[in-house]
Amino acid sequence: MNATTTTIEPGSMADLMARAKAYVEANYTLRPSFVAVAQGFDLSPFHFHRQFKKAHGVTVKQMVDARLMEDAKAKLKRGESLLDIALDLGFEQQSHFTTRFKQLVGVTPGAYRKSGGAP
Repeated sequence: MNATTTTIEPGSMADLMARAKAYVEANYTLRPSFVAVAQGFDLSPFHFHRQFKKAHGVTVKQMVDARLMEDAKAKLKRGESLLDIALDLGFEQQSHFTTRFKQLVGVTPGAYRKSGGAP
């Protein structure tokens, strides 16, 4: 079924969005795009994007990024190297990881580690 040709009851849309969130949380290390998740639930990407953000207050990318940064913070607290963290989280370069971490957390990974985990 395609969402553009099928009427979806409000309760079932809530269920779809809950299942989509569970999927994203279970697979965030694969960095699923909202388009891929939408296709998996047989919804148009535009409709899925709006419904997901409405249901959860964030986009799929924001949810994936938040989960990755939580992993990064835990790894920093354990003393893992920045390069290992970057590669483990799927970044091709440590510099890209550092830039993204600072954008999302507000401090560099090194500063986060030095502060003991307080941004």
